[in-house]
Amino acid sequence: VFGPNSKPTNAELSSFWSLINHNHGSRIFHLLIRYMQDHKTHEARWRDAILHPTVPVRLINGPEDPVSGRHLADYYRQLVKNSDVVSLDGIGHYPQIEAPDAVIEHFLAFNPSTR
Repeated sequence: VFGPNSKPTNAELSSFWSLINHNHGSRIFHLLIRYMQDHKTHEARWRDAILHPTVPVRLINGPEDPVSGRHLADYYRQLVKNSDVVSLDGIGHYPQIEAPDAVIEHFLAFNPSTR
């Protein structure tokens, strides 16, 4: 799910695995896929929240992500008129890990009051 040029190092993979295993987390990891059913159950409510947000929204997207990459950003642009989407070329599912400087740059440009 990482971009072609932003794959994690062995040390980073080891850190990710440590986080997954913290407090025996790997024993319940299979339960996290529940979001697939949640998506079906709450689709109308979630779509309404996307179409009628109560706060400004910027999507910072890793287009190389096979799960929620370019195709999701394109769909979001079609669904939401005047959408604010930043696509980080070559980045995958974890932009905050793969391109942290770009993510914070685009976040701060969107929300300068957080500086």
